[in-house]
Amino acid sequence: LPISLPRTTTRWKVIRLLALDTATNCGWAAWHPNTGMTSGAQSFKPGRGESPGMRFLRFRKWLSEMIDLVKPSVIAYERSGHFKGVAAAEVCHGFQTIMHEEAARREIDTAPVQNSELKKYATGKGNAGKPEMIKAARKRWKVDLTEKEHDRADALCVLAWALNEIGADPLPRLRPRIVAKRIRG
Repeated sequence: LPISLPRTTTRWKVIRLLALDTATNCGWAAWHPNTGMTSGAQSFKPGRGESPGMRFLRFRKWLSEMIDLVKPSVIAYERSGHFKGVAAAEVCHGFQTIMHEEAARREIDTAPVQNSELKKYATGKGNAGKPEMIKAARKRWKVDLTEKEHDRADALCVLAWALNEIGADPLPRLRPRIVAKRIRG
Protein backbone atom coordinates (compact mmCIF):
# COMPACT_ATOMS: atom_id res chain seq x y z
CA LEU A 1 0.00 0.00 0.00
CA PRO A 2 1.26 3.48 -0.75
CA ILE A 3 -0.19 4.66 2.55
CA SER A 4 0.73 3.26 5.91
CA LEU A 5 -2.27 1.47 7.35
CA PRO A 6 -1.69 0.59 11.01
CA ARG A 7 -2.68 -2.94 11.94
CA THR A 8 -2.79 -2.64 15.71
CA THR A 9 -4.52 0.60 16.64
CA THR A 10 -8.09 0.61 17.89
CA ARG A 11 -9.13 2.92 15.06
CA TRP A 12 -8.70 0.17 12.49
CA LYS A 13 -10.79 -2.32 14.46
CA VAL A 14 -13.83 -0.18 13.65
CA ILE A 15 -12.80 0.82 10.16
CA ARG A 16 -15.31 1.81 7.51
CA LEU A 17 -14.29 1.11 3.94
CA LEU A 18 -15.55 2.06 0.51
CA ALA A 19 -14.24 -0.10 -2.34
CA LEU A 20 -14.59 0.98 -5.97
CA ASP A 21 -14.16 -0.54 -9.40
CA THR A 22 -14.10 2.70 -11.40
CA ALA A 23 -15.66 2.36 -14.84
CA THR A 24 -18.75 3.49 -16.73
CA ASN A 25 -20.56 0.83 -14.71
CA CYS A 26 -18.93 1.51 -11.35
CA GLY A 27 -18.95 -1.39 -8.92
CA TRP A 28 -18.92 -0.44 -5.25
CA ALA A 29 -18.84 -2.20 -1.90
CA ALA A 30 -18.97 -0.72 1.58
CA TRP A 31 -17.94 -2.16 4.93
CA HIS A 32 -18.94 -1.14 8.42
CA PRO A 33 -18.00 -3.38 11.36
CA ASN A 34 -21.47 -3.08 12.94
CA THR A 35 -23.60 -3.56 9.84
CA GLY A 36 -21.30 -5.61 7.59
CA MET A 37 -21.07 -5.42 3.83
CA THR A 38 -23.30 -3.87 1.23
CA SER A 39 -22.60 -3.56 -2.49
CA GLY A 40 -23.93 -2.62 -5.86
CA ALA A 41 -23.14 -0.99 -9.18
CA GLN A 42 -23.96 2.43 -10.57
CA SER A 43 -24.08 3.28 -14.27
CA PHE A 44 -22.59 6.53 -15.51
CA LYS A 45 -23.33 5.99 -19.18
CA PRO A 46 -24.17 9.30 -20.87
CA GLY A 47 -27.68 9.68 -22.21
CA ARG A 48 -28.46 10.23 -25.85
CA GLY A 49 -27.30 13.68 -26.99
CA GLU A 50 -25.69 14.33 -23.63
CA SER A 51 -22.21 15.76 -23.21
CA PRO A 52 -19.65 13.08 -22.27
CA GLY A 53 -18.65 15.33 -19.36
CA MET A 54 -22.01 14.72 -17.69
CA ARG A 55 -20.83 11.29 -16.52
CA PHE A 56 -18.08 12.99 -14.49
CA LEU A 57 -20.52 15.42 -12.89
CA ARG A 58 -22.85 12.54 -11.99
CA PHE A 59 -19.94 10.49 -10.62
CA ARG A 60 -18.79 13.41 -8.44
CA LYS A 61 -22.31 13.85 -7.01
CA TRP A 62 -22.78 10.11 -6.46
CA LEU A 63 -19.36 9.69 -4.81
CA SER A 64 -20.01 12.63 -2.50
CA GLU A 65 -23.32 11.07 -1.46
CA MET A 66 -21.67 7.67 -0.93
CA ILE A 67 -18.96 9.20 1.24
CA ASP A 68 -21.60 11.06 3.28
CA LEU A 69 -23.50 7.80 3.74
CA VAL A 70 -20.60 5.38 4.39
CA LYS A 71 -18.20 7.82 6.12
CA PRO A 72 -15.17 5.71 5.11
CA SER A 73 -11.75 5.92 6.72
CA VAL A 74 -10.27 4.47 3.51
CA ILE A 75 -11.36 4.30 -0.11
CA ALA A 76 -9.83 1.25 -1.79
CA TYR A 77 -9.92 0.98 -5.56
CA GLU A 78 -8.71 -1.18 -8.41
CA ARG A 79 -5.99 0.49 -10.45
CA SER A 80 -5.90 -0.79 -13.99
CA GLY A 81 -3.14 -0.29 -16.49
CA HIS A 82 -4.86 -2.00 -19.42
CA PHE A 83 -7.92 -0.64 -21.16
CA LYS A 84 -9.98 -1.76 -24.13
CA GLY A 85 -9.85 1.71 -25.63
CA VAL A 86 -9.11 5.38 -25.13
CA ALA A 87 -12.64 6.11 -23.89
CA ALA A 88 -12.40 3.46 -21.15
CA ALA A 89 -9.03 4.83 -20.00
CA GLU A 90 -10.40 8.38 -19.98
CA VAL A 91 -13.39 7.38 -17.86
CA CYS A 92 -11.35 5.32 -15.39
CA HIS A 93 -8.68 7.99 -14.93
CA GLY A 94 -11.28 10.75 -14.72
CA PHE A 95 -13.22 8.92 -12.02
CA GLN A 96 -10.04 8.16 -10.09
CA THR A 97 -9.01 11.82 -10.28
CA ILE A 98 -12.38 12.87 -8.86
CA MET A 99 -12.09 10.19 -6.17
CA HIS A 100 -8.60 11.39 -5.16
CA GLU A 101 -9.76 15.00 -5.10
CA GLU A 102 -12.79 14.18 -2.92
CA ALA A 103 -10.70 11.98 -0.61
CA ALA A 104 -8.06 14.71 -0.19
CA ARG A 105 -10.71 17.33 0.49
CA ARG A 106 -12.24 15.14 3.22
CA GLU A 107 -8.92 13.77 4.51
CA ILE A 108 -9.75 10.16 3.60
CA ASP A 109 -6.92 7.73 2.84
CA THR A 110 -6.91 5.92 -0.51
CA ALA A 111 -5.54 2.44 -1.16
CA PRO A 112 -4.99 1.29 -4.76
CA VAL A 113 -4.53 -2.32 -5.78
CA GLN A 114 -3.24 -3.28 -9.24
CA ASN A 115 -5.75 -5.41 -11.08
CA SER A 116 -3.29 -8.30 -11.53
CA GLU A 117 -2.54 -8.30 -7.78
CA LEU A 118 -6.26 -8.23 -7.01
CA LYS A 119 -6.93 -11.13 -9.38
CA LYS A 120 -4.11 -13.13 -7.85
CA TYR A 121 -5.40 -12.42 -4.35
CA ALA A 122 -8.97 -13.37 -5.25
CA THR A 123 -8.40 -16.37 -7.52
CA GLY A 124 -4.74 -17.36 -7.32
CA LYS A 125 -4.21 -16.26 -10.95
CA GLY A 126 -3.02 -12.79 -11.93
CA ASN A 127 -4.78 -13.05 -15.29
CA ALA A 128 -8.15 -14.37 -14.08
CA GLY A 129 -11.17 -13.55 -16.19
CA LYS A 130 -14.51 -12.06 -15.22
CA PRO A 131 -16.20 -15.43 -14.50
CA GLU A 132 -13.42 -16.38 -12.07
CA MET A 133 -13.66 -13.05 -10.23
CA ILE A 134 -17.44 -13.44 -9.95
CA LYS A 135 -16.95 -16.94 -8.55
CA ALA A 136 -14.39 -15.64 -6.02
CA ALA A 137 -16.74 -12.85 -4.87
CA ARG A 138 -19.63 -15.30 -4.54
CA LYS A 139 -17.50 -17.65 -2.47
CA ARG A 140 -16.02 -14.95 -0.23
CA TRP A 141 -19.15 -12.94 0.50
CA LYS A 142 -21.86 -15.58 -0.04
CA VAL A 143 -23.74 -13.27 -2.42
CA ASP A 144 -25.77 -14.12 -5.48
CA LEU A 145 -24.14 -12.43 -8.48
CA THR A 146 -25.23 -12.77 -12.08
CA GLU A 147 -22.70 -13.10 -14.91
CA LYS A 148 -23.29 -9.44 -15.81
CA GLU A 149 -22.37 -8.18 -12.33
CA HIS A 150 -18.60 -8.34 -12.84
CA ASP A 151 -18.16 -4.70 -11.75
CA ARG A 152 -19.84 -5.44 -8.43
CA ALA A 153 -17.78 -8.64 -8.07
CA ASP A 154 -14.55 -6.68 -8.62
CA ALA A 155 -15.56 -4.15 -5.95
CA LEU A 156 -16.31 -6.98 -3.52
CA CYS A 157 -12.87 -8.45 -4.19
CA VAL A 158 -11.29 -5.01 -3.65
CA LEU A 159 -13.14 -4.81 -0.33
CA ALA A 160 -11.88 -8.25 0.74
CA TRP A 161 -8.33 -7.30 -0.28
CA ALA A 162 -8.47 -4.02 1.68
CA LEU A 163 -9.85 -5.71 4.82
CA ASN A 164 -7.08 -8.27 4.57
CA GLU A 165 -4.38 -5.63 4.05
CA ILE A 166 -5.30 -3.72 7.19
CA GLY A 167 -5.79 -6.84 9.29
CA ALA A 168 -9.47 -6.14 9.95
CA ASP A 169 -10.96 -9.03 7.96
CA PRO A 170 -13.55 -10.85 10.10
CA LEU A 171 -13.99 -13.63 7.54
CA PRO A 172 -11.58 -16.29 6.28
CA ARG A 173 -9.20 -15.03 3.62
CA LEU A 174 -9.84 -15.81 -0.02
CA ARG A 175 -6.43 -17.35 -0.70
CA PRO A 176 -4.32 -17.79 2.45
CA ARG A 177 -1.41 -19.25 0.51
CA ILE A 178 -1.07 -16.04 -1.56
CA VAL A 179 -1.05 -13.90 1.58
CA ALA A 180 1.56 -16.16 3.20
CA LYS A 181 3.82 -15.88 0.11
CA ARG A 182 3.57 -12.09 0.19
CA ILE A 183 4.52 -11.89 3.87
CA ARG A 184 7.49 -14.25 3.47
CA GLY A 185 8.77 -12.70 0.25
